[in-house]
Amino acid sequence: MISAVAARKTAQATLQKQQGIIPDVPSSSPGGPPPSNPSPNLPLKRKPSPRHSKTSSSTKKRKRGNKKNAAHTIDLEPDVFQSQREVIVIESDDDEDRQLISQVPSDASQDDSDIEILPGPPPLSSKRRAWSPSMPLDDSSSSDEAEIDMSELIDLPARFSRLPAIDVGATLSTFVPTPGKNVYHFSDADLAVLGEKGTIVVVEQGESLCVLGTCRLTLLKGAISLNGVPLQPSLNSHRVFSPRSSPLVMIEGQTGTKSAIDISSLPPSLHCYKQSKSALVFLQELQTAVEGLGRICRTFEGVFDSYGRQDDSISSPFQLPGLYLVQKQARDLVPFSMPPTWSETISTFSTPPTSTLPSSRAGPTYLVKGPKKCGKSTFARTLLNTLLSHYSRVAYLECDIGQSEFTPPGIVALNVVSNPLFGPAYTHLTFPVRSHFIGSTTPKASPTAYLEGVRNLYEFWRIEIANAYVGDDDPDGRVVDTVPLIVNTMGWIKGLGADLMRQIEEMVEPSEIFEFQSDEPGFTYGDQNHIGFSDTPNAGGYEPVPRKLEPAPSSVLSTSFTPADQRTISIISYFHAIFPSLSKQRNPYPNLDNQSCIQSWDVSLPLCAIAPYEVDIGVAFDQVILTGPGSEDVVSEEIGRVLNGALVGFVQLDHHQSQGKEDKIASIPYVQARPPPSASESSCIGLGLIRGTSTTTVTTTSPNMILHILTPVPPPLLANARLLVKGEMELPIWGMLDFRDTGGGVAGVEQGRVPYLQWGRVPEGVVGGDKRRVRRNLMRRGQA
Repeated sequence: MISAVAARKTAQATLQKQQGIIPDVPSSSPGGPPPSNPSPNLPLKRKPSPRHSKTSSSTKKRKRGNKKNAAHTIDLEPDVFQSQREVIVIESDDDEDRQLISQVPSDASQDDSDIEILPGPPPLSSKRRAWSPSMPLDDSSSSDEAEIDMSELIDLPARFSRLPAIDVGATLSTFVPTPGKNVYHFSDADLAVLGEKGTIVVVEQGESLCVLGTCRLTLLKGAISLNGVPLQPSLNSHRVFSPRSSPLVMIEGQTGTKSAIDISSLPPSLHCYKQSKSALVFLQELQTAVEGLGRICRTFEGVFDSYGRQDDSISSPFQLPGLYLVQKQARDLVPFSMPPTWSETISTFSTPPTSTLPSSRAGPTYLVKGPKKCGKSTFARTLLNTLLSHYSRVAYLECDIGQSEFTPPGIVALNVVSNPLFGPAYTHLTFPVRSHFIGSTTPKASPTAYLEGVRNLYEFWRIEIANAYVGDDDPDGRVVDTVPLIVNTMGWIKGLGADLMRQIEEMVEPSEIFEFQSDEPGFTYGDQNHIGFSDTPNAGGYEPVPRKLEPAPSSVLSTSFTPADQRTISIISYFHAIFPSLSKQRNPYPNLDNQSCIQSWDVSLPLCAIAPYEVDIGVAFDQVILTGPGSEDVVSEEIGRVLNGALVGFVQLDHHQSQGKEDKIASIPYVQARPPPSASESSCIGLGLIRGTSTTTVTTTSPNMILHILTPVPPPLLANARLLVKGEMELPIWGMLDFRDTGGGVAGVEQGRVPYLQWGRVPEGVVGGDKRRVRRNLMRRGQA
């Protein structure tokens, strides 16, 4: 690789040659300039640097001393770079994004106004290099946490320049709140028929509301769309979470006259809307303490607040705590919007479904695929909410273990959803119907286990759920005997990821494929031009037609909240969540009769101050299993240190059999290099945090290890979880800290006694004291 100075001079020489300053053929006259390429045997005199451009006495003495070697010295022309701008060639990750960044010389004053971006040379080749085993994997799930090298830092101005311009001050809400005209505040006595106090908002057709914060929304009359999803009148309320860390929720008025309640039973001020086409939206306060997650993970601090701004851009006309109306565009606010191809596709699912599949198929299957950061999860959530207007339940197969929708990362899960979801992923985590613990945010270390888990979940849906009749008829007239499936795939689509993607596609045999395109020129999936499903019909005789979708527009959210931040808040939300209590009379199909979604959060104490479960590892668990690279090298004597502070998965066997006495002799049921059970005979119940370990002596010869475990999983589900599996995931740093203000009279954990953290500088030579540096940008000579 050439240095920056050599690249600068090469580019300058090329520019001069194009302008005719330096001739292509050197002059041969005695008085002409010397050849541009001297003989390699002649020593070159070093050119003075710009900071030493002035002639000094030492330079003159050096020249006089070299007169005797004048025959072997080439006199160079004055440095042309002193009076010109420095041109540095910077290569980004893609050849198409290469640019020439021009800046002033180092000895001049530099400011932002002196920096300009000039168009660079054409790419070396428009064809992308095919994947090879020696080339680093482009892992979308793990590359976000990789160390950033200098080339990425230098390319930041170019990345920010790709973001669309923000029209600050543009109107987001056409709805103009007027008390007594389109905004009505009622107490409990006024709304006795609804049972609780709240605010009724009258939304006309074509009006839009952009909201920030949290609320409970009920559509009493008319029709509206919530984030592009049409809603019909119903007494069922919807929980709305609209933080700054995700696109803000948009409410738009639609045409409709249907009513879910007798308007005459409402206060007299609303009787005039009985025959109108206006929509009556009932808004209530939503108390879940989700705002407290920002105290724990400071990256998300204040994402539900207005930051004290009560002006013409943000107001609170609803008189509900924690709910604001965003009227004008701001730099840190991004409203929800769907690209045209999304709207056209979603509109086709807004009508009641018609059976176009062969009778041999289990049910409709929708597969969403595409590169990372293109909006797959957002589109899949919108599709899910749209299908719930026609089906009483919709299944969701999560194959993206780095950006999971319903569970913490590291799990492939099958969920059955019965209520629409309006909020980011960490606000609606659930206990899945069935799941498998992978233990990592990427399947590159265990691709076989990953595929086995996906296959087992798909077969479980096809046999147990797809055509299973559960419960009574739906009061809204939705289909109850068919449960469609949405398959959300990961964004790793190169190399091994492309092969995994292809196998999943062939496995689920989708009836519809939604394929996101990339804005990169010459983009293909993997190392071939395979788009959509195969050209021949599948085993069921149905040939799907891929629907091409454009990627979601870039926004400031992608730079403010990275995928690693989303994984962190998901884990923090999971361990502080309060899930609903499980019914004693459960349906044979778990979580089909009652979706176990987070109800609220307990953020009063940090994880280091919550009382844990004390569990005897030899009594509660039959096996302790380690997965991931290097796990087979852990000996039995070190298992206690490995489990201390670890994130683990609770796994149960489908056909549990009690172990013999010979397996209970050892105090710790761990066998080195034991593989995890197959997905066909096991399932994951949930995650837990081993906050510490201790040893108690029951007898003089058999000390037992006690695990101090934190988990939101209720005890009824933990009864059959006899396997403890540890993967590669670790607890985020935010989860280890004590966020309480010890200076205000709160007895918090002292800074020096917070578990797993070393405050101050670690003494030199201590094993594990220095941060491990991982270089993912190393390539062989032939790959440069």
